[in-house]
Amino acid sequence: MEAKTRYAQIEKELLSATFACRKFHDFIYGRQASIETNHKPLTANVSKPLHSAPARLQHMLLQLKKYDLKFVYKKGIELCVADMLSCSYIDQKSDPDVDEQVEILSLTSISPARMTELQKHPLADPVMQKVTHFISNGWPAKSKSVPPEAQPYFPIRDELIIDHGVILKGLRVVVPQTLREEYFRQLHKGHPGMDATKRRARETMYWPSLMLDIDSDIASCQPCNSAQPTSRKNRLSFTLFQASLVLCEHRHI
Repeated sequence: MEAKTRYAQIEKELLSATFACRKFHDFIYGRQASIETNHKPLTANVSKPLHSAPARLQHMLLQLKKYDLKFVYKKGIELCVADMLSCSYIDQKSDPDVDEQVEILSLTSISPARMTELQKHPLADPVMQKVTHFISNGWPAKSKSVPPEAQPYFPIRDELIIDHGVILKGLRVVVPQTLREEYFRQLHKGHPGMDATKRRARETMYWPSLMLDIDSDIASCQPCNSAQPTSRKNRLSFTLFQASLVLCEHRHI
């Protein structure tokens, strides 16, 4: 399918694994099998809980659940046969009437206006441009090879995908720098407090310093701070401490 040509690199790697398992189903079903890959983020992603993987990867990982698989990382120079075959593949176009696979996947509920906004702003953001390039073409093996401005995204590189021009971390939208202030106001709308704001953020959006920004901004928010409960436990402990001192003085007398 044409859409699969626009998959991120980690999606292409996992797609090749699902294709291999379908191809050799009769040989590996009911037996333990190993899949060797030179894409290290893939080995880390398959070991995580299913719900923490990006939605499109979840779809493919579910197809692999019926197999007893072990993903093994190997360097590219150790996979010379696989690399040679992938570079010298036979370009055959399948007949859509014979072999047609339709994948329907809804990732997020985003209004058309927000979707257009999230598609346009990364084009003017150099950091998002670099992240988009790495997602589409593969990340360097080491963080030192990543530009400093894109390094905060390196630890979560195996969770990032691009869907309809929008960068997603799992089911959360990665917000570019120019939109963060506005999106934070939406998170903090109604002054729900520190915990509720963070809970909203974990479900909907992401940027590397999101939780620190929430801490610093809400710490200076007067409506949120005025609604915080007082520390009754500390006052009770101090009162008991005073009472124990008085009791000790009486016993001493």
